[in-house]
Amino acid sequence: MPDTPGSPLPGPVADPGNVTGNEPAVEPDYPFPLRQFLLVLIFAPMLWLGLLMYAYGVDTPYWDEWDEIPSGLMKLHDGTLSWSDLIAQHNEHRILFPRIILLATAWFTSWNVRAELLITWLLACLCSFNLWRISRITGSAGSNLDLALMAAANVLLFTPVAFENWLWGFQIGFLLPLAAMTLAIWLVFATRPYFPIFFAFFFAIILSIICTFSMASGFLSWLIVLPLLLFPEGRLQWRDRVPGLVCWLAGLVGSMVLYFVGYVQTGDSPSLLRIAEQPGTAALYLLAYLGSAFGWCIGFTPTLICGGVWLVLFAGVLAYLWRSRADSRLIAQTLPWVMLASYALLNGVVTMIGRVGFGAGQATAPRYITFSVMLPIGLIFILEKIYRHWRQGEVTRPQVQVFRSFLVICLVVALGMNLYCSYIILDQWKYWRQARLISKALVEFVLVTKEESLTNGAHLTYGDFTKLREDARQMGKLGYLRPAPVTSNAISIVADAQAAPSPDHGAFDSIMRAADGQLYAYGWAVLLGEERPADAVLLTYEDKAHPGVPTIFSVTLTGYERSDVAQTTHQDEYELAGWVRALTPGLLPPGPHVLRAWAFDQQENRAYQLPGSFEFDEAAPSPAGDKAH
Repeated sequence: MPDTPGSPLPGPVADPGNVTGNEPAVEPDYPFPLRQFLLVLIFAPMLWLGLLMYAYGVDTPYWDEWDEIPSGLMKLHDGTLSWSDLIAQHNEHRILFPRIILLATAWFTSWNVRAELLITWLLACLCSFNLWRISRITGSAGSNLDLALMAAANVLLFTPVAFENWLWGFQIGFLLPLAAMTLAIWLVFATRPYFPIFFAFFFAIILSIICTFSMASGFLSWLIVLPLLLFPEGRLQWRDRVPGLVCWLAGLVGSMVLYFVGYVQTGDSPSLLRIAEQPGTAALYLLAYLGSAFGWCIGFTPTLICGGVWLVLFAGVLAYLWRSRADSRLIAQTLPWVMLASYALLNGVVTMIGRVGFGAGQATAPRYITFSVMLPIGLIFILEKIYRHWRQGEVTRPQVQVFRSFLVICLVVALGMNLYCSYIILDQWKYWRQARLISKALVEFVLVTKEESLTNGAHLTYGDFTKLREDARQMGKLGYLRPAPVTSNAISIVADAQAAPSPDHGAFDSIMRAADGQLYAYGWAVLLGEERPADAVLLTYEDKAHPGVPTIFSVTLTGYERSDVAQTTHQDEYELAGWVRALTPGLLPPGPHVLRAWAFDQQENRAYQLPGSFEFDEAAPSPAGDKAH
């Protein structure tokens, strides 16, 4: 009998072959192969992200990698690497397992950072596989709706908005616990019908240990897996699980003891009391954390609104599930997704407690997005289960249509905002690649220049200049940097000093004096073929004792606005091709010199001389080429 407005909807028939009560769906005919299209959509996000990582990834260490990897590799070569080195504290984290992976990868690939990026991508793919397996064990029948939900989950999981995780090899420490957590949720449920309960506890304990010793919030995994162990069929079962619970408790206590033995509060972390002092900021921080994947590129207010929407929806589904708690099948189907969403929410709370002192804006750091999107991903599948459960009640066709339209609108708006942000964020991918190429150039010349002020900038590293120099020297000597840092400051190492200057690569415009009397060299430099600013500008001098032998004395960065260059060349990409270098006292040896500039291409490892040269003498009252500023 067909459905009519105002009449109850018939409930679906349960599939007896599925332990969770999977409901087979009857798919209507479509004028095009919808199923094949949905399958393409499932794999498209991961493939697109992989191509982006391949195109924009740069083989050079960055920030925490300089702090961690060189000392570990040198100890590996010396045979002195110890357990205390592996378990050592990094900021507030114990990164035992990420450290092992990073050191092993560096050892076998000669510290090729692009290999670290590949591992990060593979861990994300493992997360996707785990989500698919969780969907199967919680009632997915592989219908078009199920495929569409999985495609939506992959759009969020592989979002380019989280670019820090995808372009920074050190972020293995973020993807590893997430992969372990989703794997634990799947395995705890998957082993239940076929193996003794011991296996569920075994996998839960091992994977929780991996999470705990990957990042500080990893201890949450112990709390997330516990309900899955105690409510295997949607009902509390603990009497036959006492031995397993004892092992679980022993694993938790042992992990915490090992974690906090010798633990030291890091000096750069804000006080934990800030959450009590600034509750409003703490609330904004949490909302921004949860909504950053959808409003990061749009504005802070839309970000807060998105975070609030997810919180309200999550509270709503929890209320519905509590009211329907007598339906053990519904609880069994939704519990894994509830715990996944809770993992994201609790991660936000833990991050907020530790970082709220930096301000609410810090919550939008792209590296947090890979965790925060687990809340909407969990909600997508929870709402689908609730929708099917709700349809079996005394509801009418108009009610179903309204509820379904509401769900579709929420999903389409959320994915639309995320995809829009993904499009806008590609400029950040370009900037990150450019910054890493600049970093690589600075490292190559770190032994022959004095660019101390650049070591803690956005382009380069972590730590002081002296340590960077020594680490770079050691890593280059052992073959872990490509190219190795140069040990001579002769420009002939990377360029033919006799080659004619090319105006197509830019110009050394002038030396100018600022109002405070400081002299500045300035110009612009670009790379042909790639149509972008040069990775760096090498400044050289020639003295009377060595005429015709340019010697590098500075590595200068592009990035200064030159709208005149963009207009003249009709290349908008050249807008930031300008460079400026202060000729500070002591930068050059005493005496008169001829200064030249060279556009440096890091990928080609070649320098191209720019037109223009100026005579300069630090002791002279008015250097040749000097102009009023």
